[in-house]
Amino acid sequence: MLDSLFQNCFDFLESRGYNRGSLDRPTDTARAALTFLPASKYAGSFWEVQVYAIVVCGGRQYRAEEGFSFAVEKLPYEVGDSIELDKVLLIADGEEVTVGQPTVDNASVTATIVEQYRGKKILIWKYRPSKRYRLKKGHRQSYTRLRIDSVNFG
Repeated sequence: MLDSLFQNCFDFLESRGYNRGSLDRPTDTARAALTFLPASKYAGSFWEVQVYAIVVCGGRQYRAEEGFSFAVEKLPYEVGDSIELDKVLLIADGEEVTVGQPTVDNASVTATIVEQYRGKKILIWKYRPSKRYRLKKGHRQSYTRLRIDSVNFG
C-alpha cells in the first residue's frame, strides 16, 4: 500500500515537471505531494473523485466536501444544529462541473455546527514617539466550525 502511494506521488510530481533526481527519498516525495494534492484525495482510494461545492458563507468562499470541516465567522446557532447553505457557486461531481450564474439553482450544502470557539489573540500596539502615547489592545475573533454532511443538487 505504501509503495503504491509513493509510486503515485512520483507519477504525480513527474506529470507536474519534477524529476526523480531532486526527490530521492520517499519521505521527500510524500511531503512534496502532500502540498500539491488536496486532502480529499486521501479519503478512500488515492485517486478517488469526490463531490464538492464552493459555497459562500459570511462573504467568503469555502470548498465544501462531504465529511470535511472548516471554520467560518461566528454564526448565531447552537452546537449540534443543522444548517443549510444555499449560496452555492459551483458543484463538481467527478468530470461534471456546474458553475452558477451567480449561484447554482436547486443546490445546497447541509452542515452541522461542531463547535463555537475563539481564535488566537491578536495584539494591537500603537506608539507615537516623543508624545507619551502608548496603546496596547487585544482582539479575539469568534469562529464557528462546520462539518459538511451532504452536498445536494438536482
